[in-house]
Amino acid sequence: MSFSDLHRDGLYPYLKIENYSTSKHQLNYVLKNIGTSSNAISRENENSNGKKSIKHYIKKHDIIPLLVLINFLTFGNISYFYNYLDESLQNKIARAFGERYKESYQYLN
Repeated sequence: MSFSDLHRDGLYPYLKIENYSTSKHQLNYVLKNIGTSSNAISRENENSNGKKSIKHYIKKHDIIPLLVLINFLTFGNISYFYNYLDESLQNKIARAFGERYKESYQYLN
């Protein structure tokens, strides 16, 4: 289960406040995280010398998948994104990573 699997409907689900934690003490951080994602899109769309994937998805598909946006965020931005997800989704993602880790490293023991 991933964020994108859970939020298939609508455009730009990572820019919608309702798709994050509902904790009131995290509200400012959620808004800052949404702003960071939005700024990354704007910056790359206006950058004529940068990677063309953002422009391509806007022009051809009217949406930028999270899988593409991730390439324009820092590790810290991605960490914050994960931090402010609903706890049940965080747990599902963590379990999926744990299963992949076990599969990848099972032969090292």
